[in-house]
Amino acid sequence: YNLLGSQLSKFVKNISIISIKKVCEYLVDKLVPYFFGNNPRKDEYIRTYLHVACMYDRIASNEALIEPSWGETLKRERKADFNFLVELFEEVNGFISIKVPKGELYYFLNSLPDRK
Repeated sequence: YNLLGSQLSKFVKNISIISIKKVCEYLVDKLVPYFFGNNPRKDEYIRTYLHVACMYDRIASNEALIEPSWGETLKRERKADFNFLVELFEEVNGFISIKVPKGELYYFLNSLPDRK
Protein backbone atom coordinates (compact mmCIF):
# COMPACT_ATOMS: atom_id res chain seq x y z
CA TYR A 1 0.00 0.00 0.00
CA ASN A 2 2.89 2.38 0.56
CA LEU A 3 3.66 2.83 -3.13
CA LEU A 4 0.00 3.33 -4.07
CA GLY A 5 -0.57 5.68 -1.15
CA SER A 6 2.42 7.79 -2.10
CA GLN A 7 0.98 8.29 -5.60
CA LEU A 8 -2.62 9.01 -4.70
CA SER A 9 -2.21 12.71 -5.48
CA LYS A 10 -1.98 11.72 -9.17
CA PHE A 11 -5.54 10.33 -8.98
CA VAL A 12 -7.20 12.26 -6.16
CA LYS A 13 -7.50 16.04 -6.32
CA ASN A 14 -10.43 16.92 -4.07
CA ILE A 15 -9.99 14.85 -0.89
CA SER A 16 -7.35 14.74 1.80
CA ILE A 17 -4.77 12.14 0.79
CA ILE A 18 -4.46 11.01 4.41
CA SER A 19 -8.22 10.38 4.64
CA ILE A 20 -8.61 8.60 1.32
CA LYS A 21 -5.51 6.47 1.94
CA LYS A 22 -7.03 5.21 5.20
CA VAL A 23 -10.37 4.52 3.47
CA CYS A 24 -8.74 2.72 0.53
CA GLU A 25 -6.65 0.47 2.74
CA TYR A 26 -9.61 -0.42 4.95
CA LEU A 27 -11.90 -1.17 2.00
CA VAL A 28 -9.34 -3.09 -0.03
CA ASP A 29 -8.56 -5.30 2.98
CA LYS A 30 -12.27 -6.26 3.07
CA LEU A 31 -13.12 -6.24 -0.65
CA VAL A 32 -10.25 -8.22 -2.13
CA PRO A 33 -10.67 -11.39 -0.05
CA TYR A 34 -14.45 -11.26 -0.45
CA PHE A 35 -14.45 -10.92 -4.24
CA PHE A 36 -11.13 -12.44 -5.28
CA GLY A 37 -10.73 -15.29 -2.79
CA ASN A 38 -7.76 -16.45 -0.76
CA ASN A 39 -5.03 -15.98 -3.38
CA PRO A 40 -5.61 -12.59 -4.99
CA ARG A 41 -3.20 -11.24 -7.56
CA LYS A 42 -1.41 -7.91 -7.12
CA ASP A 43 -3.38 -6.35 -9.96
CA GLU A 44 -6.63 -7.11 -8.13
CA TYR A 45 -5.41 -5.13 -5.14
CA ILE A 46 -4.21 -2.26 -7.33
CA ARG A 47 -7.38 -2.05 -9.45
CA THR A 48 -9.61 -2.12 -6.39
CA TYR A 49 -7.53 0.50 -4.54
CA LEU A 50 -7.46 2.91 -7.47
CA HIS A 51 -11.13 2.41 -8.30
CA VAL A 52 -12.10 3.26 -4.71
CA ALA A 53 -9.85 6.35 -4.65
CA CYS A 54 -11.15 7.67 -7.97
CA MET A 55 -14.75 6.92 -7.02
CA TYR A 56 -14.51 8.99 -3.83
CA ASP A 57 -12.78 11.79 -5.71
CA ARG A 58 -15.59 11.87 -8.31
CA ILE A 59 -18.19 12.03 -5.55
CA ALA A 60 -16.32 14.82 -3.73
CA SER A 61 -16.19 16.72 -7.03
CA ASN A 62 -19.96 16.37 -7.53
CA GLU A 63 -19.28 14.23 -10.58
CA ALA A 64 -20.58 10.88 -9.32
CA LEU A 65 -21.66 8.38 -11.93
CA ILE A 66 -25.41 8.30 -12.46
CA GLU A 67 -27.45 5.16 -11.99
CA PRO A 68 -27.25 3.01 -15.13
CA SER A 69 -30.39 1.47 -16.63
CA TRP A 70 -29.08 -2.00 -15.71
CA GLY A 71 -28.34 -1.10 -12.08
CA GLU A 72 -31.48 -2.53 -10.47
CA THR A 73 -31.10 -5.76 -12.46
CA LEU A 74 -27.51 -6.12 -11.27
CA LYS A 75 -28.66 -5.42 -7.71
CA ARG A 76 -31.26 -8.23 -7.93
CA GLU A 77 -28.88 -10.70 -9.60
CA ARG A 78 -26.07 -10.05 -7.11
CA LYS A 79 -28.11 -9.16 -4.05
CA ALA A 80 -25.65 -10.54 -1.48
CA ASP A 81 -22.69 -8.80 -3.13
CA PHE A 82 -24.60 -5.51 -3.40
CA ASN A 83 -25.69 -5.66 0.25
CA PHE A 84 -22.09 -6.43 1.27
CA LEU A 85 -20.93 -3.27 -0.55
CA VAL A 86 -23.66 -1.11 0.97
CA GLU A 87 -22.79 -2.24 4.50
CA LEU A 88 -19.05 -1.92 3.92
CA PHE A 89 -19.26 1.59 2.49
CA GLU A 90 -21.52 2.64 5.37
CA GLU A 91 -18.80 1.47 7.78
CA VAL A 92 -16.26 3.88 6.32
CA ASN A 93 -18.48 6.91 6.88
CA GLY A 94 -16.64 7.16 10.21
CA PHE A 95 -13.37 7.72 8.31
CA ILE A 96 -14.71 9.99 5.60
CA SER A 97 -18.06 11.73 5.44
CA ILE A 98 -18.82 11.01 1.81
CA LYS A 99 -21.84 8.86 1.02
CA VAL A 100 -21.43 6.62 -2.02
CA PRO A 101 -24.54 6.84 -4.24
CA LYS A 102 -26.18 3.83 -5.87
CA GLY A 103 -24.87 4.69 -9.33
CA GLU A 104 -21.28 4.42 -8.13
CA LEU A 105 -22.06 1.20 -6.26
CA TYR A 106 -23.59 -0.34 -9.40
CA TYR A 107 -20.57 0.47 -11.55
CA PHE A 108 -18.18 -0.67 -8.84
CA LEU A 109 -20.01 -3.98 -8.35
CA ASN A 110 -20.09 -4.49 -12.11
CA SER A 111 -16.28 -4.18 -12.17
CA LEU A 112 -15.91 -6.93 -9.55
CA PRO A 113 -16.23 -10.66 -10.18
CA ASP A 114 -18.97 -12.81 -8.72
CA ARG A 115 -17.85 -13.87 -5.28
CA LYS A 116 -15.44 -16.82 -5.30
